[in-house]
Amino acid sequence: MHLTGELFKAQTGANLVHAAYKGAAPAVADLLAGHVDLMFQNVPTVLPHIRAGKLRVLATSNATRLSILPDVPTLAEAGVPDAESFSWFAIVAPKGTPKSVTSLLHTEIARALKTPEVRQRLEALGADPLGNSPTEAAAHIRKETEKWASVIRRANLKLGN
Repeated sequence: MHLTGELFKAQTGANLVHAAYKGAAPAVADLLAGHVDLMFQNVPTVLPHIRAGKLRVLATSNATRLSILPDVPTLAEAGVPDAESFSWFAIVAPKGTPKSVTSLLHTEIARALKTPEVRQRLEALGADPLGNSPTEAAAHIRKETEKWASVIRRANLKLGN
């Protein structure tokens, strides 16, 4: 979330100060209490507060609107292009894992992600289950690594900042 804020700052020139927290729970608590003015956070973390009317979403950082928040514009729609940022998860195996094993894992995970029960549960949390191929996942990891390394360099962030 820190890097999403840094990307937003770089795209907008906003004068935001990063407040470091030891986890989302204390950060959200301070946002709810009015100790901080805004935050970049994963939707599942704040969705109960959004639904309760305690937090207002100004924009999402996904490329497209979220089905779970269809009335909330993306940052691009709100006038901040090139600020796309979203959390994603990958299932990885150690280097050298036999292709037969990784292929079986991919097939079964992709199958599970297509079941109504799994899709509905993930979508209710604001996730968009993909189940892309190992080659596509590796390309995505490379692209994201390059993107965020650039953000880190531009913001002059160091370990411990």
